[in-house]
Amino acid sequence: VATLSGSCFGLIHINSYGLVAVTFLLGIALTYVFMEDKNRNLVALGFIHGVLGSSFGTFFSKGKSGALEVDYSVGPWNVDNPTWGVLIIPLICILFYIGMICWYQFIHKENET
Repeated sequence: VATLSGSCFGLIHINSYGLVAVTFLLGIALTYVFMEDKNRNLVALGFIHGVLGSSFGTFFSKGKSGALEVDYSVGPWNVDNPTWGVLIIPLICILFYIGMICWYQFIHKENET
């Protein structure tokens, strides 16, 4: 569940591949931590997202980071001239999610009989 949630969180940032990698890993870690009942706290999750997003933006923007520069206008609605990678990678992930759902439904039906 944490990996699936992290991949969805990463895909939201598709316009910046460096940010996709960071948010994918961060999404996995934070989902794993906050899935426990005693750790569920939306305010803490929002605070962590804000602090890490601000610090990441400070270190990896304004032309100081070279190839690792992060553009904060991310998301599918901010892609002006999409490349094939920006179009195909999310489509592959969505097909993978649908395949996982179908596989789960198939296995679940076999276990019932």
